[in-house]
Amino acid sequence: NMWVIGQELSYNRFNQHINQLESEGDYQRAMDYLCAYRDNFPNQWFMLSKEEIFLNEKMMKYEQNIAIYREGQRQGYFYFLHPAIPRYQPYLTLEGWEELMASDRELHRKALEKSITKYQVDLPPEFVAGEVYPLFIVFHGGNSNFEKVRKHWNDPELESKFIKVYLQSYRHFDSEAYTWRSGDQRADSEIKRVYSELQQHYRIDSNKIIVAGMSAGATYAIDMALRDVIPVTGFIVFCPGIPYKLKSDTAYGHLKSDMRGYLLGGEHDYYLDHQQKLTHIFDAIGLDYKYSIVEGMSHQYPENESIYIKEGIKHILNDEK
Repeated sequence: NMWVIGQELSYNRFNQHINQLESEGDYQRAMDYLCAYRDNFPNQWFMLSKEEIFLNEKMMKYEQNIAIYREGQRQGYFYFLHPAIPRYQPYLTLEGWEELMASDRELHRKALEKSITKYQVDLPPEFVAGEVYPLFIVFHGGNSNFEKVRKHWNDPELESKFIKVYLQSYRHFDSEAYTWRSGDQRADSEIKRVYSELQQHYRIDSNKIIVAGMSAGATYAIDMALRDVIPVTGFIVFCPGIPYKLKSDTAYGHLKSDMRGYLLGGEHDYYLDHQQKLTHIFDAIGLDYKYSIVEGMSHQYPENESIYIKEGIKHILNDEK
């Protein structure tokens, strides 16, 4: 390929080429290619170590990953090596694995001590300081970050009218990815802090605050809205699970219900039963919601997201019942 010559290779093109070879099942060529050019991208060491680990797993070369994990940990990275995760089953009998899991846990614990929930603000192109704007807050999915989530929740209408805020959870999944957990008091107080900082900088219409999320972020968005962590007018959620406490709760009197919800699930989404239970709870508390299941979709962002974002906003802010 012409574009791999010299230093001109961009990280995205490099990554695309690896993914292409992977999708063709050509794991060895993908590995050779990765090893030939990885030194061009010293800042992507961690991501590329995960790629190399993945390729070795595809070729059943689990032992070779022990050295990669060791080197990663030597550099201060952690991978969330949890014995309950099926992909780690083949490692459980390998020499040195117990120690790797223990130091992974320790690095994870230390990172959590000092991490904070971060946010990035997108203002409308025609933004006027001092004017009042509705707010749209985005929660990423599990094992995600700013870079991944910013590819989503994009819609020209949304961007022209709302102050849009992307959050990145304090709760590390691995060194460079994050997740949310329902009922998480630390996340609650972080969200309150972010909201108050936003209020200091912008004039926000507190009757038009929409929270949005995917998967773990969808679950936490519903959870914090129902618990009234900050004032929420409605939520737009893709493939949510059910907040942990609501799995067993049978009394819902404490939940805030004067908001609207827009839920989207996939026909093959493994959280479908969670969503059914959620709708029963919404029915019980009289929360006005719309729930659609997309044919052929599994646990993922829908295609043509923009359609659903528009529909969700309309459902939440439309005053006609």
